[in-house]
Amino acid sequence: MPALKTRIAVVPDQFASSILGWPVWELQQLGSEVEDRESLRHQLGGGRALLYAKVPVDDVAASNLLARNGWQLVDTSVQLEKNFSLPYDFRRSKVRFRLALPSDEEPVATIARTSFSCSRWHRDALIESARADALKEAWVRNFWRGQRGTHMVVAEIDGALVGFHQIVKQESVLLVDLIAVDAQYRGRDIGTGLLAYAERHCGSLAKMLVGTQLSNRASLKMYQRRGFHIVRASHTWHYHLPSGTSAGMVETDAHW
Repeated sequence: MPALKTRIAVVPDQFASSILGWPVWELQQLGSEVEDRESLRHQLGGGRALLYAKVPVDDVAASNLLARNGWQLVDTSVQLEKNFSLPYDFRRSKVRFRLALPSDEEPVATIARTSFSCSRWHRDALIESARADALKEAWVRNFWRGQRGTHMVVAEIDGALVGFHQIVKQESVLLVDLIAVDAQYRGRDIGTGLLAYAERHCGSLAKMLVGTQLSNRASLKMYQRRGFHIVRASHTWHYHLPSGTSAGMVETDAHW
């Protein structure tokens, strides 16, 4: 990729870097200040690196600029919200829902490692599947280390864990941080039950928020059945810096 002539504003993604094994940076702003290749290499530390940017779908100009300069579109995500609860009859379900225990870490980690295929990490052909899986596993393990999430709901059938729902509760707002059901138990409304249990047992709620991929139709249908509606959407772009090379950025003053 030829060098382009602007300064980039990036912040390190320490979590993704620690799992993928190379520096990962989030591009948050494009400025007009010129910076040469060596300055850019110094800023990003040299060697292999991944840059990513999340661009609102209506910012067509920014997306076009990234596309023209070698960035790859890996994901279109949607953010949904709801501000009311819908009934769910737990008595009719053969699934037991409860808050997670310390002993649940290993089965939850296994489900997280084996249940995702639509995330941007999995959709990027330059990221090995094993690394993308490890990222999701580390994500849930951080709950037990007090580094991610405030609550964890699990689903079990005959004593075996079959799903989980990792939650971030901020005052009266509940964020669905990560949710998954073991592949062999899907289609049984377990995901809906995980959401409903969180609504009932995580305190007073004014709003629930969640993000998912536009390509994940099953997930979208589940959220919409539960009363969620789409409020915004964004494209996620990746750009890989191969080891020993440098790059510049697009010539724009776009911000997002």
